[in-house]
Amino acid sequence: MKAITIIEFLTFIFLTLLFNGCSNKVKPFSESDLKWIKPFSKSDTVIFKSDRDERDTIIFYKAEESSYHPHDIERGFYYEHYMTVQYKLTNGSYHQFADFGDHKEHEEDFVKLSNCTCTKRSSNEMYFLGLQYDDESLQKISIGSNSTILFNSSNANLTGVNVVKGINSFVFSYEKGIQEYTDERNIHWVRLI
Repeated sequence: MKAITIIEFLTFIFLTLLFNGCSNKVKPFSESDLKWIKPFSKSDTVIFKSDRDERDTIIFYKAEESSYHPHDIERGFYYEHYMTVQYKLTNGSYHQFADFGDHKEHEEDFVKLSNCTCTKRSSNEMYFLGLQYDDESLQKISIGSNSTILFNSSNANLTGVNVVKGINSFVFSYEKGIQEYTDERNIHWVRLI
C-alpha cells in the first residue's frame, strides 16, 4: 500500500512539471518594445536611391505574431511569444543578400521581439543590410530629434551578416521605419517613397 502512495506521489510531481513547467502567462510587450514595430502595421515597398543613382527596392512586411511552446524534458517547459518584421530585397536592387547555394530569394528579419515565461523579460533584436543589434546594443543607442535614431556599425554586434554588400549606418524613424543609410563605400542612400 505504501509503494502505491509513493508511485502516485511521483506521478503527480512528474505530471505537474510536465504540464505546468514555467508559468504559461507570457507578459505582453511593453510600449517601449512595440515602438520598433509601429511603422510596420502593413506591408510596404520602399525605394531608396543612392548619390550615384543606384536603387534598392525593399519590401518590409507587416509585423507578424507567433508562439513557441515546447513541453518536453529535453527542451523544457515554457512559452515564448514573438513579433517579427521581415524584409526582402527585390531583384535588381544594388544590395543583395548572400546566396546560400539554393539560388532562391530570401527574406530576413528586420525586427524581432520576444517574450519568454522563463526569463520574465523581453528581448529585442534588429538586423538591416548586414548590421546586427541585440537587446543590449539597442539600449545603448541614443534617440535623435523627432524620434529618429542613427544606427552605425560601431554600435552593432556584428557587421556584414548575410549580405554581399553591406552598410555602415542607417537612420530609423519610429513613424516611418528606415529613412536613409550609408553603404560600406560611404555612398548615401535616401528614401524616395
